[in-house]
Amino acid sequence: MDQGDSRNDGRIGLICRVGNDLGGTRSTSESRFTEAQIVAALRQAESGIPVTEICRKIEVTETTFYRWKRQFGGMGVSELRELRQLSEENRKLKQVVAYLTLDKTILQESLRNRW
Repeated sequence: MDQGDSRNDGRIGLICRVGNDLGGTRSTSESRFTEAQIVAALRQAESGIPVTEICRKIEVTETTFYRWKRQFGGMGVSELRELRQLSEENRKLKQVVAYLTLDKTILQESLRNRW
């Protein structure tokens, strides 16, 4: 499993950008593992390889491994990608709803002040 893959697409995790002192941004909870890497690790455990050995090999804690197992157990790579895409779409839609609600509130307030 290649952890050196620096592509951003295909990563699991919530995108939460935070500025740093150098003016750049970093993702606070974006996973450094692709869907394929997570599924491969879960499949290895299903095939009988001890979890401690898998965790040591991919350099994650057992807590992380069991969280992956709880969240993604039984899913394939394509299902995880779809889940990530749906989560991103849901986040964007929630943001749109928030903006529209704010616009509606502002308009109602301005109408109330006019009359």
